[in-house]
Amino acid sequence: MTVTDRALYYKVDSALASLADGGTAVIADVLTTDEAAAAFEALMASSDESERRGVPKHIAALDPNAANVRVFNLIDLDPLFARLIEHPIADGVVAGVLGSDYIVSNFTANIARPGSESMVVHSDLAAVMPEPWTSTLSCNIIWCLTDIHADNGATMYISGSHRYRSAADVPVDPIANMVPFEAAAGSVVVMDGSGTPPVATSPPTRTGRSCSATTPSRTCVRNGTSPQAFDPRYRRQCRPSCVTGSASMPI
Repeated sequence: MTVTDRALYYKVDSALASLADGGTAVIADVLTTDEAAAAFEALMASSDESERRGVPKHIAALDPNAANVRVFNLIDLDPLFARLIEHPIADGVVAGVLGSDYIVSNFTANIARPGSESMVVHSDLAAVMPEPWTSTLSCNIIWCLTDIHADNGATMYISGSHRYRSAADVPVDPIANMVPFEAAAGSVVVMDGSGTPPVATSPPTRTGRSCSATTPSRTCVRNGTSPQAFDPRYRRQCRPSCVTGSASMPI
């Protein structure tokens, strides 16, 4: 095993231990400063291209105002995002949670500009799976393309909420129990969706941050867009598992 292999294994193993304990993990330095900056530029260009195609940036049903920008189907917009899905650290963590035959349910971006406000408190998995939530069915991989912290709208979560089995387990005042993620650009934030993914929201933003997020899930959960709808020019640049709805790369 090379030094690089040992470092990769340590990051994956540490993240899985953190996920088992609190339902979340922050993995630092997955991307270099230059790689994070390149991904940020690709995201900005993808946002413009998505708008050119007629896809709205503001989804009123999700966000209170237009300062929160959504970019959907990132793999369809730039092959860089397919490479993020294939990244051995992200893939290793997801495979450790869901098994190597997981599918990529969706890959979208959230650009929280100054003045953006929070979504409602929510659980992604609860929207598509009935109670009780008794097994691990999905997780969230958040690529931090800028620093994220309380002042710029970082996602907030309830530690241990991956153990919730029904809506009755959610505290009466969930926001009072939430803490924001803090991570540097180039980090990956992982949320374990065992049963209910950590119940999450984002605070009002004073500065701004940019993240892209993928939602891998077991094959029984399909709440995203089929990769077969992606631009053929970009599908040819992805490995077959990415474009058939599965992404597995044993480490």
